Amino acid sequence: MVLFANIKQALLAHNYKRESSKLVRNRRTYNLEDAETVGLLFFIENPEQYQKALEIIKVFQDKKLRVQALGFINQKNYPPYFQPRIFFNIITLKDLNWYGKPSATSIYNFIKIDFDILIDLGPGDEYALQYISGLSKAKFKVGRYLKKNEAFYDLMINLDKKTGIDEFVDQVIHYLSLIKN
Repeated sequence: MVLFANIKQALLAHNYKRESSKLVRNRRTYNLEDAETVGLLFFIENPEQYQKALEIIKVFQDKKLRVQALGFINQKNYPPYFQPRIFFNIITLKDLNWYGKPSATSIYNFIKIDFDILIDLGPGDEYALQYISGLSKAKFKVGRYLKKNEAFYDLMINLDKKTGIDEFVDQVIHYLSLIKN
């Protein structure tokens, strides 16, 4: 079983490397005042995290930003608490191919959006979210610090892995408010 997981991970890494070599993106540093669009990525495991994601989306919308969010749920079917929204889509295991590559149309549509800022609010080690972050055309990418995430993000925030999403969002907002262009 471990061998199969390693093969899947190697295929995903190879595919990512091939696709990211074709990526053309206009890198630019943004702060919250200059940005107009924000993409948010979430890892959702339960109804409370889904509600928290909606609250966080509202925080960024209140800052007069156009927000598009994508949440990943590590199960095959949509959970009963999920309510489809124009600005928030959910992907499940059915939206990944057999070795974990995101393959749904909604994922490709999200990746193609030229966000001013993309913020990965996941735990930092979720392959589907890393893949989406890495291939996104966003100008400025923000996520949690892990050594292996250096290829995915322009700004990484180093917090304890147990730090909750509220504290992480507060830190993201703090640092994105400090940036001067």
